[in-house]
Amino acid sequence: MALAAPSGGQISAGSGQITQSGSKTTINQGSQNLAVNWQSFGIASNERVNFVQPDSSAVALNRVTGQTDVAALRERASREGMKPLRISGALKVAAGVTTLEEVIKVAPPAL
Repeated sequence: MALAAPSGGQISAGSGQITQSGSKTTINQGSQNLAVNWQSFGIASNERVNFVQPDSSAVALNRVTGQTDVAALRERASREGMKPLRISGALKVAAGVTTLEEVIKVAPPAL
């Protein structure tokens, strides 16, 4: 079986470490805000991707710059409790954690 695991991960902002061992990918986030550019990002049923974040207000932005099955990725991420960046940002604004201006700066409205 071919692995669909994330590949080509490069931290572009913040600090952290990406490790891959067999079917498990772990992203240890060392800063409150982290941005990672991935060449591809998929998760097969036998694979795991774990984000270890400093606390519940930490934010990780993942950009996929290569080809990936976006629909399958969104479905799996949703099942695992992940929210799109703008929705997550709106929830943080409502909770008083950040401002609308900051959310717009990191996740501008689609044109």
